[in-house]
Amino acid sequence: VHKLAKKHYSQAELDDWSQAPDEKQKKRYKTAMINEHFVVAEISGEVIGFASILLEKNEIRSCYVLPKYARTGIGSSLLKELEKIALKNQIEYLEFPISSNSKNFFIAPGYRIKKYGTYTTRSGNNIECAYMRKDFEEAYKKL
Repeated sequence: VHKLAKKHYSQAELDDWSQAPDEKQKKRYKTAMINEHFVVAEISGEVIGFASILLEKNEIRSCYVLPKYARTGIGSSLLKELEKIALKNQIEYLEFPISSNSKNFFIAPGYRIKKYGTYTTRSGNNIECAYMRKDFEEAYKKL
């Protein structure tokens, strides 16, 4: 976050966003690992990125790559895998909030900005975000 988003957020926002997880957050992570579908990218056993989708809410919950692997196609590959999971499960659309620095990443494969808003961090502060959406109607016509 500190490397890839520093042009889009203040230092205080980055610090707030990236703070170490507390016990409540650790519990949320454990629940996510049960309820969400995860895909992982690794090189020689090292995890270099991951992404997840919560099908019940038609929502991408995460798509992260280590900064040194940013803009190498790994994030795009993770996103494509999430879309395959969505299509396999007959999801009609995906909709989710994103950080300002990842807007172009999601626009390139066909996501559109539905609206701008704020995301509330764990400490209760709000940071700017965009809400993205992609409909899969055309993809189903090709199947």
